This record gives sequence, C-alpha cells and structure tokens, in this order.
Amino acid sequence: MRQNFRRKGGKQMRERKSFDEGWAFSLCDQAEAKELWFDDSCWEKVTLPHDWAINGGFEKQAPSGEKGGFTRGGTGWYRKLFTADQTLLNQEVFLTFDGIFMNSSVWINGTLLGEYPYGYLGQTYCLTPHLKAGINLLAVRVDCQNQPQSRWYNGCGIYRHVWLTTCGPVFTALDGWHITSAFSEKYDACLQIEAPLENRSSREECVQARLSLLDPAGKEAAESSCMVSIPSDGYSCRFTLDVPSPALWSPESLSLYTAQMTMCCSGRSGAARISSPCGIAP
Repeated sequence: MRQNFRRKGGKQMRERKSFDEGWAFSLCDQAEAKELWFDDSCWEKVTLPHDWAINGGFEKQAPSGEKGGFTRGGTGWYRKLFTADQTLLNQEVFLTFDGIFMNSSVWINGTLLGEYPYGYLGQTYCLTPHLKAGINLLAVRVDCQNQPQSRWYNGCGIYRHVWLTTCGPVFTALDGWHITSAFSEKYDACLQIEAPLENRSSREECVQARLSLLDPAGKEAAESSCMVSIPSDGYSCRFTLDVPSPALWSPESLSLYTAQMTMCCSGRSGAARISSPCGIAP
C-alpha cells in the first residue's frame, strides 16, 4: 500500500500530516528490509501507534519478567511505501516520530537517516535530500532484545504517532524557540521570544514575521511584527511582548498562552504558521 503526497499550487504553507497509516510490520531481523526491492507482501499491515509486545502474548519465563508484563521483546521492522510528486520534492520535508521503543534505526530508500537508543523522546529527520520522484521507502528497525529494559511495562515498537511536515525554504523549528519572562512591580509581564529561522534557498530571503500571543481563552493579548532579511546561514528573530496582568501558570492554575508566529516571504505565495504553548510564571 502506497500513500500519495501532493500539495496545492506550490504555496509556501507549512503543513503537518499524519503518517500513521500504510505501514507493514514483521517481528524479524532481516537487514534487507531497508531496501526498496525487499518483498514485504506477507508482513502484517498495521496503523500506528503499534506495540508488538502487548499483541504477542505472555510467557511466564519471558526475559522482561514481572515488571515488564511477561512480554517478549525481540527485533521488529516497519516499512512504508509512499509516492512523492515533483511539488513535494520542491519543499522541505521532515519526518517526526513521537516515540519509538527503543534502539531504533531509520532508513529512507536504503540510506540510514539516523539511530536513536532512547525510547521516551521524539526524533525528527530531514527527508529533503533523499526523496526521489515516484515511490519512496521508509524502513525502521526497532531492537528490544535486551530485557528487562526498565522497572515497568514500556511496550515495543513505534508506540506513538508519526508526522510528515512540509514547508517552504524559510522555516522555524518549534523545538528551537526560546521564551523568557520578566515582571514589573505591578506584575505586568514582558516576554522575550527568540525564534531561529533557517533559509535553505539559494538566495537571501526577505521575510515579514508576526508574533501573536493568544491568552488561555484564545484572544490576542499582545503582538509584535518585524521585516527581516534571512541570509543562507539563517537568522534569529527576536520579539518583545508586553502582557499587562497576565494569567499566571502554576501547578494549581494551569493557565497556558499560545505564541503563534506567521511568516510571509517576499515574492512567494502563501504564509507559514507555527505555534507553541507557553506558561507565564514569576
């Protein structure tokens, strides 16, 4: 089963789509599974998130033991075929796994993207230089042989969602934002937000950036705009927002604001938008 990814009219919009469907799985360890020519027609068809341990039965003598739920570990492979058209190839393309437990290795079209030994954090890979027109293959090897792996049940496999993000040549990574706050004597807040921008085009890009802060009810509490030129080696955009009498975050009062950034590149259609929750606390 292949999934087709196309975009409308070449607009420079940032899009994040679910990549959970259309995977094939096998509890085996076949190194050839990373190759496009490998035949996975007899593999189990799965939709992520997927945990092979909970579906694999229980054994009293399983090496995971009582704390691991008497489940079997092992090594599993996941494969996904998808089709990329020329429009997608003109975008920046990123693949994000919210969680793989554990010791994962990820390939695209037989090329190793990276390895990650930990099972509780997400991981993002850039697909852009490895995509080709037509059919592409993602392959993921997950090694859970070393049991027991913790003091509780963790499961085995791609146990959280997977996302495909596409954007134009100028973009900001959500995990690169840096937000700090300071307070006046009257407890008015001043937020300093730094957002690194990357430019993967062959020219300097002129960008109109607007940062909007939405309060817990979704209403705009503050905003700031700037026009910046982004060189090919990137640039950090800095915003200062004054927030009178903000709703404060605390363990007893979980008041969250949303910092929302919109970018428009001169000479390019569309706009890119990304947002991040943030709490204001003294």
